[in-house]
Amino acid sequence: MTLTLLMARVNNIKRTEEIFPFYSKYAEFQPVIIHSRIKPSEKTQIIDKIKRKESRIIICVDMLGEGFDLPELKIAALHDIHKSLGITLQFTGRFTRTKTSIGEATLIANIANQEVNDQLINLYSEDAEWNVLLKKASTEVINSQLENNDFLNGFAEGLIEEIPIQNIYPKMSTVVYKTKATRWYPERIKEIFPLDQELLYTVHSEKNILVAVIKSISPVSWGDIQEITNVSWDIYIAYWNQSSNLLFINSTMGGIHRELAESIIDSPLLISGEEVFRCFYGINRTILQNVGLNDAFQGPVRFTMYAGTDIEQGLTEAQKRNTFKSNIFGIGYENGEKTSMGCSYKGKIWSKKITTLSEWFKWCDEIGSKLLNNTINVDTLLEGVLKPKIIKDRPNFMPISIEWPMSFTIDLESNIFIVINEVEYPLYLVELQLETPSSEGNLRFKVCTESFESQFELVFHPDIEGKNYQYSHFGSLPIEIHKGSKKMPVTEWFLEDPPIFRFIDGSYMENNIYVSPHSTVSSPFHLEKIIPWSWDSVDITKESQKEEKRKNSIQYFLIQDLITKDYDVIFDDDSAGEAADVITIKVEDQRIKVEFYHCKYSSEERAGSRVSDLYAVCGQTQKSIRWKESIYALLRHMEKREAKRIKDDKPTRFEKGDLKKVSEIRKMAKFYPYDLEITIVQPGLSKSKMSVEQMELLSATENYLQETYKINMRVIASE
Repeated sequence: MTLTLLMARVNNIKRTEEIFPFYSKYAEFQPVIIHSRIKPSEKTQIIDKIKRKESRIIICVDMLGEGFDLPELKIAALHDIHKSLGITLQFTGRFTRTKTSIGEATLIANIANQEVNDQLINLYSEDAEWNVLLKKASTEVINSQLENNDFLNGFAEGLIEEIPIQNIYPKMSTVVYKTKATRWYPERIKEIFPLDQELLYTVHSEKNILVAVIKSISPVSWGDIQEITNVSWDIYIAYWNQSSNLLFINSTMGGIHRELAESIIDSPLLISGEEVFRCFYGINRTILQNVGLNDAFQGPVRFTMYAGTDIEQGLTEAQKRNTFKSNIFGIGYENGEKTSMGCSYKGKIWSKKITTLSEWFKWCDEIGSKLLNNTINVDTLLEGVLKPKIIKDRPNFMPISIEWPMSFTIDLESNIFIVINEVEYPLYLVELQLETPSSEGNLRFKVCTESFESQFELVFHPDIEGKNYQYSHFGSLPIEIHKGSKKMPVTEWFLEDPPIFRFIDGSYMENNIYVSPHSTVSSPFHLEKIIPWSWDSVDITKESQKEEKRKNSIQYFLIQDLITKDYDVIFDDDSAGEAADVITIKVEDQRIKVEFYHCKYSSEERAGSRVSDLYAVCGQTQKSIRWKESIYALLRHMEKREAKRIKDDKPTRFEKGDLKKVSEIRKMAKFYPYDLEITIVQPGLSKSKMSVEQMELLSATENYLQETYKINMRVIASE
């Protein structure tokens, strides 16, 4: 009979002493403790006892080390569970190795009061199927998890034991130095701090990364009291990319960047001035938050800050010879994600993110490639940013959509309520819609639920006190917005937190702040992206299938075609508050593929070249890109809208799949990336009769989808 071994895992050395008494009563198994502070000779004796099966209970902080492999390790007691999926998989692998003479592995985990990431919540939940979840985890995320672990394991041991390297989350910022060195000297960091100052550091020799933590003690500023001092800990991170010969330095306390750079590498040259602003290269739809200018001659007014609608003036001033850009910060989209970027002529570069060491390391390489790109023209780059300006009258462009205020994010749609005659409706059941849109006159819109709508308008007039605009409400019932502790009428709320009007040319407006695109010329929309269908059995003037499933409607005809395809979920989301008219989901090739279908009825019985048939559906398409930010928010949206149908005893929204399937997909989303594609369905559009105006609108819409989240778009139309 083969004897099995039990390993009890805890977080730290102190915990081994706390746990040992629970096992010491099983004297026949000779429990032992093993950790990094045990003397090497004693550790060797303990391991020999384990290998001889004299000691069959091992209490340790982590595994027994690489190279130690006993298939008899078949029972794991996790008093403190790992908080990293990669380490959990590695740990579990030790207990699941096959040996014919030994039974199956057993793992017991303490799941009370544990703070773990989302991937481990599934793993340690009740009734979790470990065979399935571990297989998914190991095939879908183990590579990235273990890649991160390999990165962290590359740091030298012993120098920073008191501070776990994986728990360091630096701000995304750096200064950058050009170098011509063939080697660097990270250990010289000891030379720039006083001997009495506590310094902990570690080095990743393969990646050339130095991480140092410095303890500083200083007198309090509010009195001459020797008994009380301020104690602070600061971090310094240095990374030398040998191939590009760039040195990146990040710290929580400035002042010694140059001294540190000159200490650890020969002849570093700080990148500053205009070169720094190359960091904005590749960021689409950049809208600057502030621009700081310095006077080149250091006159009485040396520094001027421009923000909001003054940005355009600031950029104009920056082109004059007597001023130069001091710092710039803006937000935009890069690589299909929202991003932010700031930089100072003195050399500092930053983003509003706090991230892992490995992500900071990758970000530095991306920044470095921009800084070394001599083809980037900073002036041309900044000419292309979006510039907000104050307007006196509404733009003379056709509006195509109205959206809730920017602060009404998709994650909050269950926490924001529209109050109609004292009845609260969550945001996922309410929608803003344009009312009789026109290229001139007041901007009319309505607040809609499935059974109610009320009209409003935005009015521009020079005689309006305090502002040149106001909101008017034409309904008799009071309509308010309730968010947190704040509650006020829609007309008052929108004065402070405005809705977003989008126009046919790609511009948008929030109250009297207008942002126009830097170019009205978009890439042409390709005709091959327009798929002609035959709509013989459909009344193309009827859009929705409604709850009664109207068989001659556009939406019903579309859904019947989708049902023939291999989707996991087909969801009818049509009605106020929708993400799209139809949502499909397919899990395939370790990705979650979501498709939005936006349907629109034809204004006439025959297809043609009417651009008016595209206004609303293109606006709806542009509005829906916000769902790319979070697959979890989209799935919650679907669940809540289906729950409302069930509560009202109405037909399900699911044409295929169900709530259980959505729940399964949400669990997969912890491992799989998420793709979104959007399709416009307008049978009133004739592919063979496409007008220039229709092509321009489709082109502007596609360009917006690509510049923001890199979403692909296609169109289903008529011949």
